Amino acid sequence: MTKYILAFSLIFTALSAVPATAATKTTTVVTTWVQPILSLPKWTLPVWTCILHNESRSTFLHPNLGDNNPYGSSGIFQIEQVTWAAHQLAAGVPKRIHVWQATALEQAKVAVAIFKADGFSPWYSDGCA
Repeated sequence: MTKYILAFSLIFTALSAVPATAATKTTTVVTTWVQPILSLPKWTLPVWTCILHNESRSTFLHPNLGDNNPYGSSGIFQIEQVTWAAHQLAAGVPKRIHVWQATALEQAKVAVAIFKADGFSPWYSDGCA
């Protein structure tokens, strides 16, 4: 867990240091999709860093959308479709969008909705929480 705390603090510092007026397109996209996660209490951020790594080999700077598929859990948080469907409306994601079709921002919004309803329990097997 210590390596995730260190990795997160480096990434969070980098994202926080970029002024909005100086943001590049890549930085803007990164900070946009991360915003739902950053809105949570700071103590959760190292856990999210660990989950991203363990579930999809993603980081806050590089979400791995290559694992989006309709065959079970999918996306950067490896959310199962049934769990996705139960929380996507609360996250403001339209019903017509399936987890494997969602953008990184939509996936983050639903992951936060899941966290607010169930904590980290859907990801306990990762050993991050």
